[in-house]
Amino acid sequence: MNTQLDIVIANYDSESVSIFLGYGNGSFANSENLLTSAGSNSYSYVVTVGDYNNDVIQDIVVANQGTNNLGIFLGYGKGTFLSMILYPMGYGSRPFSIVGGDFNKDKKFGFCRSQ
Repeated sequence: MNTQLDIVIANYDSESVSIFLGYGNGSFANSENLLTSAGSNSYSYVVTVGDYNNDVIQDIVVANQGTNNLGIFLGYGKGTFLSMILYPMGYGSRPFSIVGGDFNKDKKFGFCRSQ
């Protein structure tokens, strides 16, 4: 694990997430894009980053507003990620905000969403 900060951006119209890996000197590598399309009009709205499976590697959660689901990209290390796992939020939920944290003090990172 490195200590350099990276940037993750949700791309609403292109149904993707862009990752810019930091070099530690204020500059960043060219972006790598992860597709978040979970059907037509998926619309990646917002992301949050955290270690959601307790493997000490950062993961990405994205709210796909148009398809009413959350997608999770589990980190594989060195800026790589496994394929997106979808979690349906229910018809008409249109998730637009997510936040990560240890909400119940069990030392496990979780997330919540709002609609």
